[in-house]
Amino acid sequence: METIAKKLVLNPLSKTIPEDYLRDNQTIETLVILEGFTEIGAGAFSGCTNLKRVHLPKSLKAIRDNAFDDCMNLKEIEIPESLETIGDGAFAGCKSLPKIDIPNKVKNIGDYTFADCEKLEGIEIPNSVEAIGERAFAYCESLLEIEIPNSVKTVDYGAFEDCTNLKEIIIDNTEEYAKQNWDNEWDTGCDANITYLR
Repeated sequence: METIAKKLVLNPLSKTIPEDYLRDNQTIETLVILEGFTEIGAGAFSGCTNLKRVHLPKSLKAIRDNAFDDCMNLKEIEIPESLETIGDGAFAGCKSLPKIDIPNKVKNIGDYTFADCEKLEGIEIPNSVEAIGERAFAYCESLLEIEIPNSVKTVDYGAFEDCTNLKEIIIDNTEEYAKQNWDNEWDTGCDANITYLR
């Protein structure tokens, strides 16, 4: 009987992992992407429901839309400091992911990037980020506190929608700025205490 490998090691024959590369694969549990890759294509590992651990290379610059969408058992992934782009829905529905560090080269947290990450307890938004997209952190029901740096110029509709356990949002800006530049329903369904630092 043929055994199917549960660990996949990818060598960089090209710099990009193609779109939908292993979409809906039910076998892989550990993914190791070796140095040399600069981009993970859209939907590359979407729906890999048994994927638990991912090792990313220091050469990586972009994770495209929905790359790890619906990887519901993903528990470990360390984002390299080289990363500049995280696409829309890149980690949406990763229900087992407890934490993720966003590198300080990322300027935009796209629409639905971390939506429905139910176990996500901690997220640090670096002061390189200028925009937080629609429903970027929606339904992250384990988030307790979030700090939004002064660099953030826009926050779109429902960015923290239904983050039901979010107790504290600290904003390094003025209430007036937020009212003028952010969507007026950016925190809909969220009862957190909001503190403005300016």
